[in-house]
Amino acid sequence: MTFLNASLLLGLLAAAIPVVVHLMSRREPRRIVFPATRFVKQRLESSRSRLRIRRWWLLALRILALVALAIALARPTIASSLTPDWIAAGLLAVLGVALLATAGWAGFREQQRGLARVLAAAAALSLIAALLTAGASAARGPEIVPTEDAPAAIAIVLDNSIRTTRLATGDGATELRSDEPDGSRVIDQMREHARWVIGRYPSDSRIAILDRSPRPAAFSLDLAAANRQLDRSEPQALTRPLAERIEAAIRLVRSSDLSRKRVLVISDLTAASFPPSEWENANLAALLDQDPPLRLQILDVGSPPVGNLRLGLPEIADVTPARQTPTAISIRLDAEGFAEPEDAPLPAGSAPAPPTAIVEMRIHATGEAAAGLPVIRDSEIVLPPLLGADRTTVEVGPGATRVLLSVPPLDIGTHHGSIRILGGDELSIDDERFFTLQVRPATSVLVVASDRESAEWIGSALTAPRPPDDPLAEYRIEISEWLPTQREDYRVHDAILLIDPAVPSPATVADLRAYLDEGGKLISLLGPSLGGGTSGEVIPVAAPVGESTGSDDWLDGLVRRWRPAAPGSFFEIDRPNHPAVASLTDIAGGVPWSAFRISQYWQLRPSPPRDTVVIRYAGSDHPALVDRGGNHLLLTTPMPALVGPARGWNELFTASDAWPAFLLIRQMVQSLVDRDQGSHNLLITDLPRIRLDTPDSAEVDINAAIDSSQERSTVGQAARPDPTVGNPTDSELSLQMFPPRGAVAPLRGRDSWVTVGNVDWPGTYWIRGERSLTGFSVNLPPSQTELRRLDPARLDEWIGPERYDLSSDRESLRRTEGSDQPTRALYGWWLLVMSGAFAIEQVIANRFYRGSHSGRATPVRGAK
Repeated sequence: MTFLNASLLLGLLAAAIPVVVHLMSRREPRRIVFPATRFVKQRLESSRSRLRIRRWWLLALRILALVALAIALARPTIASSLTPDWIAAGLLAVLGVALLATAGWAGFREQQRGLARVLAAAAALSLIAALLTAGASAARGPEIVPTEDAPAAIAIVLDNSIRTTRLATGDGATELRSDEPDGSRVIDQMREHARWVIGRYPSDSRIAILDRSPRPAAFSLDLAAANRQLDRSEPQALTRPLAERIEAAIRLVRSSDLSRKRVLVISDLTAASFPPSEWENANLAALLDQDPPLRLQILDVGSPPVGNLRLGLPEIADVTPARQTPTAISIRLDAEGFAEPEDAPLPAGSAPAPPTAIVEMRIHATGEAAAGLPVIRDSEIVLPPLLGADRTTVEVGPGATRVLLSVPPLDIGTHHGSIRILGGDELSIDDERFFTLQVRPATSVLVVASDRESAEWIGSALTAPRPPDDPLAEYRIEISEWLPTQREDYRVHDAILLIDPAVPSPATVADLRAYLDEGGKLISLLGPSLGGGTSGEVIPVAAPVGESTGSDDWLDGLVRRWRPAAPGSFFEIDRPNHPAVASLTDIAGGVPWSAFRISQYWQLRPSPPRDTVVIRYAGSDHPALVDRGGNHLLLTTPMPALVGPARGWNELFTASDAWPAFLLIRQMVQSLVDRDQGSHNLLITDLPRIRLDTPDSAEVDINAAIDSSQERSTVGQAARPDPTVGNPTDSELSLQMFPPRGAVAPLRGRDSWVTVGNVDWPGTYWIRGERSLTGFSVNLPPSQTELRRLDPARLDEWIGPERYDLSSDRESLRRTEGSDQPTRALYGWWLLVMSGAFAIEQVIANRFYRGSHSGRATPVRGAK
């Protein structure tokens, strides 16, 4: 046993006070004149015996009360491992006191004096056993170092996700400093709580501040360094798993040689910070159970949402719209914390007006208004101005609302914009989403078909709603009955589409191979012409049926012509995430492919991993659409199948409403054309790889209208090679990236591509070079800003209720502090003993003195 305040044991000297009072209160027996002298003497002896016992009890209780108070103030502490021994000693002491009290009661009766002696002896043995047990426990127990002022190894983990930019709305906001400005954020609450915890420990403690950034876990040099680390802990949009950071904190404090260890997690306890996929596989329980065991402290600073609007990801109808062609953007608006309108008396004929929100789309200006931008001016980034493009008002209620906005016609180039909710709410980071559109020159597509009518159908489907000969159409369609005869003529076309092709000659196959090797795109819509236009069952090729004629052969894997049983088969999407069918899988209710029957198709034996089956025929393993090597899409049934021998093969375009086939052929072409362009609309978890567009100087002059020589030099630095990097080759480009926050970053591009490291904040990223201007948009996943609270019962499942303490304020955190330490304080127990002794002493003293007063002799009249 150890006393944290050993100097207060001097209070044990106060036990002499009851002894002095006891000696001073001794009275001489009164002389009473009474006829029955013998009877009086007997009564006198009996009264003296009872009086003596009561006085001894009062003396013992008073001494016990003062001794218990002195010991309690000295704060005795025992080792947790010896708790059963000390409990046994306490029970023996209680038993001894009870036996002693019983012996005193029996001593009042002369006929039970023998029983009193036996009980007194038993009480003495019990008290001696209690003293021996306590002495043995104190002697063999480990040395206990007082922890009140001892240094500690403390790791504080801040759950500084992007949701901590939320305005503080809970009760925890009242515990901030009085000088904290209004509108403080949750991250500010976390910092203040962490500072309060740090201030409660000695200056020689080891403090570590961990957050959800990838910084290694390490102790700060001193308390001042820990506070500076707190100031640098800002909300993170790109975070490490919280369970991983807690495990790092536990390992760090266990590496310290200090005996006092503590791990504190300060979190808003939102469900997004505790994904089951991470916490179910976490190793927290095993780490906490290691010797000596640790108990995790969790401080909850969050609160339920009280009215937050959240935008989803923009769903763009066409990320590469044609020049001067409008496009649509759909976005989801979610509401959290909005309750159903309460019933209230309203005027007759009126209804409660639902809350509304204004959603606005803005697009950065281009042309002369954006010439020379972005640029650094007066140490600040100047971007092209934002211009309003569309705005709508929507009703807000529990659940989700779909918002539809229209992008105006745009010129050729890269266009950045954003969609935002006007006004403000408790979490502003999810009130704005960003998007990037690429308007490129018309893509050259060569449509090869034996009948012009089928080619015109496909051409019209690709350029809709504009006609194929419109100069503003997205695709520049060229129709031919034959493939080019010269290999170099293939290169002028971005994509080639073969409608019901015949078996090509070896020279044509070689030209197609070379075209694909050079990055060309090919779509083959197979039909009856492969069999010579007849009903032949086997294709006339040199290789045996079903065998490969070469790894890159156009007809590799074709087996035979197949006729499914009536009423025919239909498409069934096998890879919904493939770019050729991704937009079809997002359609509400799905695509009714069963209404578009397939009567004939070519059986194909795919060759993985080169071939990827995108669509199959329902009820079979026969591929319908195959992605062959990334540059070639092969459909085993013809489209549009409107004329000639192909007419009876399928109903894809002959049905009354052929919109699925219309979307499929458009998406097939667009997926191939856009495959080498990279994505300009990314999530924050993606690694951006952006294709650099080098526009013709006659169309775009990015360095025009720069109004100062300082800005010219700033822009020019992007094109000059950095001598610290090395001498760039002709394929290398020096670039600058203008992020949504932070400083301008230099980049190095190669072969018209630039790879950007992990981006850390949502917004628009501009990339600028000497003759190139592009960029990309980064958004947060919608789930990352959900404010839904975590059910604490999940923590019991993942960690175990015996391994952590959950607190919601500083007082409860203070109470749970040290609950994992290998010591137990006896302060409360000794206070309980003192209170009990004092209460019993008062009861006995009141009865004793009242009896003494009533027992005084009353003079009899006439007595002398």
